[in-house]
Amino acid sequence: MKHSFLPICLLFSAQSLFAQVNEKLIRAHISYLAADSMEGRAPGTKGEQMAIRYIEKAFSEYKLKPLGNKGFQQEFEYTERSHAHSADGKGI
Repeated sequence: MKHSFLPICLLFSAQSLFAQVNEKLIRAHISYLAADSMEGRAPGTKGEQMAIRYIEKAFSEYKLKPLGNKGFQQEFEYTERSHAHSADGKGI
């Protein structure tokens, strides 16, 4: 299964490279990405796509150069495993 991954920490690293750290802005990014409306951001969900668009937009605003194999995204493969906290034990 292939999915794209955009680490949140890069969003904050990029900001600190080009602007003075702004606690309010960092909290706003975290609040948006952690909101219930993001549906947990699990692979293949609407929330994941919303997070990708949000982070890509922020990267563009910070004038970062895309280095992934799909713009800012880097594809990778992974094997989904069961998750102890999921209702059916089959994953998130």
